[in-house]
Amino acid sequence: MLWSLSVEEIFYLAFPIACLLFRTEGLLLVPLLGLIVIGPINRTLFANEDPWGQYAYLSCMDGIAFGCLAALICARWRLSVGALRLLLTSGATMAALVILLVNEDSHTGAARYGLNITALEAGIALMLVAFGSGVGNGSSSIGTGWLRAIGRSSYEIYLFHMFVLLGLMNLFQRLHPVTTLIPLWYGGMLLLSIVLGLWVSRRYSEPLNRRFRSDGRGSDRSLKSLAVTPANSTDP
Repeated sequence: MLWSLSVEEIFYLAFPIACLLFRTEGLLLVPLLGLIVIGPINRTLFANEDPWGQYAYLSCMDGIAFGCLAALICARWRLSVGALRLLLTSGATMAALVILLVNEDSHTGAARYGLNITALEAGIALMLVAFGSGVGNGSSSIGTGWLRAIGRSSYEIYLFHMFVLLGLMNLFQRLHPVTTLIPLWYGGMLLLSIVLGLWVSRRYSEPLNRRFRSDGRGSDRSLKSLAVTPANSTDP
């Protein structure tokens, strides 16, 4: 968990700086595409040096780069429903094939060159473009309100699940439950992690997000009012 958080923190620190340096979205594509190219190279170079093959910064940043590209496409391009459905189908197929057919520990085929991860990331990015543009939302939302609520709070669940695990694993080791009860323990840990994440999201993250966004809109309105005041005022 701490490793993945460190990758994200590097992104949070570097991405705003990159935006300031490159200024335009067109120029921002250069480092994003560079990370996508470097990812499989880095995974190949460090394939036999565990854990750096999969866990080095440059072995993972291409996934974040794919996510940024998906966000840019959703924001700037208006694709037809047919094209978006094709992206969704293609992306899901690519991701499924990688998961089902590629053994990343074998270091053969696509995994030998680190391209299995690239294909998986590309497939998920295509799916993100489709879902981000609204395709499939209607049909996939039937009876899935609870699942979508978990998805919206997934980051909080991810961040805070370790508190549940660290707290209960010690108790688990002391009690030594019979084998048949182990799935119940894992199910209980999962349920508590979800509940804790939902609570943090609703009581902390979302109220703070609303406050930041309302303050931002208030600042924008203040700046606009200051900008038009001189034009509307008259000298005494």
